[in-house]
Amino acid sequence: MDEKLVGDKRNFTVEEYKYFGSDDYRNRVLHMRFLYVNGYDDILAEVETLLNTHLEELNTLIKTE
Repeated sequence: MDEKLVGDKRNFTVEEYKYFGSDDYRNRVLHMRFLYVNGYDDILAEVETLLNTHLEELNTLIKTE
């Protein structure tokens, strides 16, 4: 079934459609969300902090010139 989700084939069986409503599928989606989305939030927060630090440094340089 996984290759159907990755590829262009959209002819799912009834059993495959039922799987999308299963607890197993929902748990897998939630698990991936925690791994990737929440991981990206931390990365974006670090990038924001770094950019703000650089912006402050640039503002300091501009004020001293």
